[in-house]
Amino acid sequence: MALPDVMAAAESGIDRSDFAMLDSAHEASGAWWHQTRDGMRLSVEVTSYEMEYEHRPARLMIVRDLTQQERTLEQLRVSEERWQLALHGTGDALWDWDLRSGLRFRSPLWSAMLGYGVYEIGDKREDFTSLRHRDDVERVEQALQEYLGRKTDTFSVEYRLRRKDGAYRWILDRERAIWDERDQPLRMAGSQTDVTERKDAEERREQEAQADALTSLPNRREFDRVLALEFQRAKEAGGPLSVCVCDLDRFKEVNDTRGHATCDRGLITFAGTLRDNLRGTDVISGIGGDEFILAMPDTTASQAADIVNRIRRRFSEHEFLDDTQRRASSVFRVTCSFGMAELHPEQQSASELIEHADQRLYAAKQGGRNKTLVAAQAKQPSAQGPYRHRPGPAISSLRYLAAQATF
Repeated sequence: MALPDVMAAAESGIDRSDFAMLDSAHEASGAWWHQTRDGMRLSVEVTSYEMEYEHRPARLMIVRDLTQQERTLEQLRVSEERWQLALHGTGDALWDWDLRSGLRFRSPLWSAMLGYGVYEIGDKREDFTSLRHRDDVERVEQALQEYLGRKTDTFSVEYRLRRKDGAYRWILDRERAIWDERDQPLRMAGSQTDVTERKDAEERREQEAQADALTSLPNRREFDRVLALEFQRAKEAGGPLSVCVCDLDRFKEVNDTRGHATCDRGLITFAGTLRDNLRGTDVISGIGGDEFILAMPDTTASQAADIVNRIRRRFSEHEFLDDTQRRASSVFRVTCSFGMAELHPEQQSASELIEHADQRLYAAKQGGRNKTLVAAQAKQPSAQGPYRHRPGPAISSLRYLAAQATF
C-alpha cells in the first residue's frame, strides 16, 4: 500500500492531533477508535515508522484492526465470569496438578473451604496429602494409582481433609488426567466439593436404620447381622459365645395400671442399664415389647451370668415415679429375669443357642422371677414341650439369623 493511501485511510478516521504524537518520535504506536466512512466504529492500533520516501523524509503508518481481537477477549472475559459464578454457586474448588514437577495449583475457594489463607498451604504434593485423614490415605492412593495405571476410567473418591481449626471435612474429589504420546500422565485437573453435610445425613440415616427409636439400641436386623458373624467366628475358632434372653417381670401389669409413658420410661431405663454395664464387644437388641436379647462374644456362660446378675440387681434398685395418680403409691420398682446359654460344639445353628437361652428364661419366670438361669450342656433342645413363657418373639425375630448362620 502506498503512503498516500495509508495516510488517506488514517486521516479519514483519526484526529490530526493523534498524528502529531506519532510524528514526534522515530517509531511510535498507539490504539484508537477509528470510524469508517460508513459509520462503523473500529478499534485500531496505529504504528508509525520514520523513513525516506522518494528521497524525501516520510513516515510509514500501519493501521491494524483490533476489533475482532477485542471482541474475542471480551467473550473470554464474560465466559470466565460465568464460569467463576457457576463455581461459586456449586461450591466447587478447582485445582491443577503438574505430575512432572509435582506442583499443584489450587483456586482461592479451595483454601477458603478449609479455612486457610490463599498462601498458607504450599504447592507441593506433600503439603496437600498431609491434610488427609490417616484412615483414608491408603484407599485414596490405591484409587489414584489404579486411575493413573489406566485400570479405571475415572477418578472420583470421597475422603476427609483437615481444616485449619483441626476439624475434618468430607471432600468429593473428581479428576481427569492428560497423557503424552508414550501414555505417561502429564497432569491432572479437577474439582473438589465439600460433601460433609451429605455424609453426616447418610450417617444419621444409617444409625436410625440400625437402632430402635425408643431405646436407641441396635434393632433386630442389626443384631441378627452381628450375631451371625459372631456365631460363625466362634464355631470356626472354638471360642466361647454366650446369648442371653431377658425381659421385665410383670411388665404388662405396669403398662395396664401405670400407663404407656411410665412403661416407656421403664424400657428406656432398662436399656440404659444394659448399655452402661455391658462391654463394647457385647451386642444388645430389643426384640419386641419388654423383651431383649444379648450376644456376648468370647464369654462363657458363667462369666456372662456374673455380668447380667450385676445388671439385674442394679435395675431392681431403681425407683420409678408413677405420675398417673391412679395408684396410692407413686414410687415403684421393677425386676427382670434372664435366661443364659453358651455355644457348644454340637450346636449347628444360632437358633439352637437362642432356644436354650429362651428356655431358661421361661424357667426363671416360672420359678419366681427376678433371677438368672443358665442352660445345662445339652446336645439338643427338645423339639416339643411348653418351654415358652409366651408366643416366641425371640425365636421369630431371629429366623433371618438362623438362615444366615447354619452350618
